[in-house]
Amino acid sequence: MNAITKSVNVTYFLRASTTAVSNGSSCIVTVNKGKKEKVTSVPSITPKTSYTLAQNSYTGPIRISSGPAVSTQISQHRLAHTDIRVPSFDNYRKDISKDPTANTRGNAPEKENIAYAVAAGTGLATAYGAKSVVQSLVLSMAPSADVLAVSKIEVKLSNIPEGQSMVFKWRGKPLFIRHR
Repeated sequence: MNAITKSVNVTYFLRASTTAVSNGSSCIVTVNKGKKEKVTSVPSITPKTSYTLAQNSYTGPIRISSGPAVSTQISQHRLAHTDIRVPSFDNYRKDISKDPTANTRGNAPEKENIAYAVAAGTGLATAYGAKSVVQSLVLSMAPSADVLAVSKIEVKLSNIPEGQSMVFKWRGKPLFIRHR
């Protein structure tokens, strides 16, 4: 309310406003239509993806345009890049394979030995892993320690003559029983 009482500031608040809900009457306040500033936008940047690069390359048949208004044109793009230098990987190659004219068939056993060693190492690692998986499965199916602690063996003493002893196997260990 303080801003409305000062008549100097009222025009500042009402300069760019209009009625939001129309009640059928004309607009009381007009919008200031001053000189518009020209907005310059940044030119759009086309991303260099495989799709946009494929659009720029020529993939159709060659077209030749000629006529009175058009000079003779051939639409063709060069797709062979023979002007690019191929990098040298000689620093990473073995000395025996640097010469392209040398016969490297004599080095085949060395290469095969490496392949066999890798295959053997992979086989050993796989066998060890399979053994541990099978062992964990078997141990999970074995009876637990509390079940084994309360287990018992029943023996008929009538089968053992008096004064003699017999040996039974219980939980993989010998058990000596003497009939008195």
